[in-house]
Amino acid sequence: MLYTLHRSQKFLLFCSLLSFFYVQTLLADTKLPLVREHAAGDLGKHKANRQIIAKVMTEELALLPKGASDRERSIVIMQRLDKIAAKAVDHGLDLNAYSYVQVPNTPYLRFAVEGLWDGENSNLPLTLVIYAWPPKRYAQYCGGCCPDNCRYHSNIHGHPILCASTVLQGSIVEENFQCVKNDPFKAVRKVKAEVHRKGHVSVDDNSDPYVHRMTCGDPGSQAAITLHAYGAKSFDEVFRIFRKTLDQDSYLHVLQPDGTYQKQLW
Repeated sequence: MLYTLHRSQKFLLFCSLLSFFYVQTLLADTKLPLVREHAAGDLGKHKANRQIIAKVMTEELALLPKGASDRERSIVIMQRLDKIAAKAVDHGLDLNAYSYVQVPNTPYLRFAVEGLWDGENSNLPLTLVIYAWPPKRYAQYCGGCCPDNCRYHSNIHGHPILCASTVLQGSIVEENFQCVKNDPFKAVRKVKAEVHRKGHVSVDDNSDPYVHRMTCGDPGSQAAITLHAYGAKSFDEVFRIFRKTLDQDSYLHVLQPDGTYQKQLW
């Protein structure tokens, strides 16, 4: 009887440990906001879009100043991101290829991403990425206003590499934050919020801290589409860098005017 009981206890302990590590794995996944959920719902259109942007980028690269550094050339491209996007659309870039996604087994909507072009074969550390954003009100209609329903917007983050974005469709609310010096929670303070529409360009050249959060504030259910440029040579490298620096460049506490903290899930 004692031997049987001992085996039962070991079995229960094993099951408990197994459950613990499984739960920890799930929790760890929730701390990774940059899960690569692909935005391309139509791979045929996406392939055609990649060919269009490759042609446009070939023209743009030919205009870059000779003898400029990689950083200088990348910033020139970023500053022209709205013009590059407009040229691509004129050449037939089909935004209907992209959409946000639903988090599996939940009613929650989340933004999705897709690599559009990279400079690995052009000797330039630069990657262009499409983002598709679900509107906030529609995401909350589908998934409610519970704290877990937070993947329709980006986290509050800075950038370890050069970064720029422009709006292709719909509008994006960009909230900017300032780091609070010597704060025990590495908190940030909200500075402003602006609505960006088609053609607007934001550039982070890493000269000053650039901390922000992006949300689609449009009515209805149509995705907002943005084009981003990152200072790395490939889509895979961009996400490797972001994962590696996730804790360093993410901010989970927002200091309120009354001195209290608002905790962010991610």
